[in-house]
Amino acid sequence: MKTIEIRRVERSDLNGCVLLEERCYSPIEVAPRDFIAKRIEIYPDGFYVAEVNGEIVGMINTGATHKDDITDEELKYLIGHVRNGKNNVIFSLAVHPEHRGKGIARMLMDKIIEVAEGKEKQKILLLCKDNLVEFYTALGFEYVNPSNSDFGGFTWHQMEHKLPEPTWIDTSHHNSASLSI
Repeated sequence: MKTIEIRRVERSDLNGCVLLEERCYSPIEVAPRDFIAKRIEIYPDGFYVAEVNGEIVGMINTGATHKDDITDEELKYLIGHVRNGKNNVIFSLAVHPEHRGKGIARMLMDKIIEVAEGKEKQKILLLCKDNLVEFYTALGFEYVNPSNSDFGGFTWHQMEHKLPEPTWIDTSHHNSASLSI
């Protein structure tokens, strides 16, 4: 069996990520090369790839925001991205068709959840089409509501994965009373 490696994206991965995006999405949904390059440059901590024998076969990329409504299309280009935002927003989870059904999407999602927890995010948010609601539910996401987005003429749905509160929130020496003067 071939080993699947999950690792943080590198600048040299741009071409592989662009090819994967083009292979996995319809032309209207494909993130342009400059969007992907900007995501790699600005927020590599939210961008991971799955590699098999040196080939990128999967990827997940995110941004961060304080917003709970993620219908703003500019966020995909990281306009409004806030590195320390309370929420991560998944822009793309893609697995090459020949490598689907091997658990790669779950491995990528588990990695992004681990990273988001380490950065003390509150939630991971995403928008998906009708046919992917069950898929994301199986990955631990909850259905929030139909989205106002009509990008590409599709119906979109907002999903969320709530993350555990950081342990420091529950400590008495960090409560608001201890901060008063």
